Amino acid sequence: MVSDCSEKGFTIVELLVVSLMLALLSGILYGTISGILRGRSIVLGEESTARTAQYVLERMSRELTGRVALPLDDTRGSSGGRGSTPKYLRASKSSSSSEGTDRLRFISSNAAQTSFRSIQNFGLVEVEYRLQDPVSSDADLPIDEDDEKFASEDKVLVREESPADVDEEKTRDARTLVFPLAERVRGLQFRFFKDGTWADTWEPKRASLPQAIEITLKLRGSEESIDTYRTAVAISRPTRTSNSGSPTPSPRPSPVGTPSG
Repeated sequence: MVSDCSEKGFTIVELLVVSLMLALLSGILYGTISGILRGRSIVLGEESTARTAQYVLERMSRELTGRVALPLDDTRGSSGGRGSTPKYLRASKSSSSSEGTDRLRFISSNAAQTSFRSIQNFGLVEVEYRLQDPVSSDADLPIDEDDEKFASEDKVLVREESPADVDEEKTRDARTLVFPLAERVRGLQFRFFKDGTWADTWEPKRASLPQAIEITLKLRGSEESIDTYRTAVAISRPTRTSNSGSPTPSPRPSPVGTPSG
């Protein structure tokens, strides 16, 4: 009986070599696809961060150029009148952990929120920007592990507005709007230019406004990258009010570029 040796199969060594090659190619392909998706996520995250920063800085700049030389109401809740020492702009810290001035209050004629929960302010509006800790109301929603890892130091940029030409406390409280403008905020700083010098604080000896205000906004982008955005708003001579209480507009300069120093 003659055996037929014409049909041959693969040996175990050949199968192992092929399996290893397939595993190696699969690993390379997975790494390539994963890198592409990760890169796309980073790019989209950076674009979203840039859009948020552009919106915030443009809004702040527009409202600051419409500021009005009216004293802030620092006695609300007590006598209900204006403070004895006029302050057209108040700068302070949101908390002791802040690196610098991150809270700003002023009165603007170009700041009313278009629409918010059917409440709409108009005319002169007192505006405040500040940082605060995020308040989570979505505890049951799934949170990305990477986002949770890097979010421990995040703050929320909050904008508050109330009518500046209303003296009745009840009406002011009813028309006060507080809403977030940006999340993932890692820093907000204001600096003030006066008489050729930039200062981190604004404590004038008399009622006055700075000649320019620098705004620095830091947002957390993809992963733990911190993106810094900066602009400066030139402040022209103060807008004063006439005897009728209506503001007399002054020229409104456009925001200028980032100052040095």
